[in-house]
Amino acid sequence: MAVVSKLLGFPSLTLAAVIESFVAIKVFPDYYDSKSHLAAVFTILLVNYAFGIVFWGFLYPVFFSPLRHIPGPREYLSAAHRSIAVKDRPSGDLFVDIANRYPGEDLLTLNSFRTHILVTNPQLLADLLVHNCYDFTKPKRISSFLRHILGDGLIIVEGEPHKFLRKNSTPVFHFRHIKELYPMMWEKSQSLARAIQQDMTTSRSSVVELNSWASKVTLDIIGIAGLGRRFDAVEKKKDPLADIYEGLLEPSREKLIFSGLALAIGLPIVRLIPWKMNDVFNYLTGTLNELCYPMIQEKKAAIIEKGDDHFDVLSLLIKSNNFSDESLKDQLLTFLAAGHETTSSAITWACYLLTKHPEYQAKLREEVRNGLPEDLAANPTVDLAGILEQLPYLNGIMHETLRLYPNGFH
Repeated sequence: MAVVSKLLGFPSLTLAAVIESFVAIKVFPDYYDSKSHLAAVFTILLVNYAFGIVFWGFLYPVFFSPLRHIPGPREYLSAAHRSIAVKDRPSGDLFVDIANRYPGEDLLTLNSFRTHILVTNPQLLADLLVHNCYDFTKPKRISSFLRHILGDGLIIVEGEPHKFLRKNSTPVFHFRHIKELYPMMWEKSQSLARAIQQDMTTSRSSVVELNSWASKVTLDIIGIAGLGRRFDAVEKKKDPLADIYEGLLEPSREKLIFSGLALAIGLPIVRLIPWKMNDVFNYLTGTLNELCYPMIQEKKAAIIEKGDDHFDVLSLLIKSNNFSDESLKDQLLTFLAAGHETTSSAITWACYLLTKHPEYQAKLREEVRNGLPEDLAANPTVDLAGILEQLPYLNGIMHETLRLYPNGFH
């Protein structure tokens, strides 16, 4: 079946259309003049795509899918793709509706251009995601695209390499290390509040575009926590690495189309398209890789020569002596990109929900103000982590935000 997927996938059908067009023009020159060559290519391409739609949309789910024998209800997801454009429904609502139509069913077969299984049983989800997670790998097309941004880190690798990375990087994220970062995070949150207030005063506007501010403060926190490096993006200072991530993650129509095509038909096919986004993507990802190696060498030198006492992620990974420079680069890319975007998104959604529910916002503000000591700024010995972890309403709102708007892929 893997051979069929490669031969009849849309990237292969695209390449086949080019070859078929060339052969048709050479074999039947009387039917094609120089002005009709492009029309011939597009015609054959449309025929190939029509065949692909019929095969993957109708024949594959019924006659070829290895999942076709799974018992239980079946749904055709013709509406699922249209639901992507719907803005007034949370992610996943469509699948909740489908699951509610079949109460008591653990597995639901969803047919579109491929067959997918919707798992509704929490115990089965635990088997898939925890107990037998290495039996289920990520789609290669998605992994190959994200590898250029994230490197071969924990998000991308599978099997034994993933077990090695997980075993050797998990100690870095022990609560003992995270606890030491709380004062820095609190300081950055205060800087963010001052910067937003200043921006509102300057612009004389009561409207705040929070997503960009969340991205900046998260990058500042990740810079110190991950690299021991101050980006000061909130203060609008320039840094090459910060500029690259802003270029990669700043949403635009061109980037959305580029990413969608790369995930749908594969990055190698997209790179054949004469499009400036290919040059932009190559420049951003190439520069990102080039910037990481000097930072690794600088950090190693600081540890050896200056007795580096920072507990940032890069320092702890280097001190473990379990990673090559190439592997350190990959872990760095994963931590910076994944940690930056997910945290930024969580901050934005939390503020959105608090704005929609001002009564909860007032209750949370009261809890935080009553829970923090008055001498917090002047007393460095205050156990800020211990205080914040004991605030039930604060933790409840964070957990509820992540439940309603989980980070990662939907």
